[in-house]
Amino acid sequence: DTSKEERVCRRDASDFTMTSLKKLQLKDVDVSSKRVFIRVDFNVPQDKADPNVITNNARIVGALPSIKYCLDKGAKSVVLASH
Repeated sequence: DTSKEERVCRRDASDFTMTSLKKLQLKDVDVSSKRVFIRVDFNVPQDKADPNVITNNARIVGALPSIKYCLDKGAKSVVLASH
């Protein structure tokens, strides 16, 4: 028997168990008066002629709701780390 938290996967001769991780959503965490560290992917395409121009800002715009949520919920600060 496997619980709701655990899934057993069998593949050929090798047996292994994968445990699903309980992932918290931002709404499940009290960010009030805390420093919040958010890893973001701001690897955005740039114009070839002028690399200072971002040609698609979807990733930046996509991160804004999470950043705004933390600030609206009283986070002391929000630190963004891009890779």
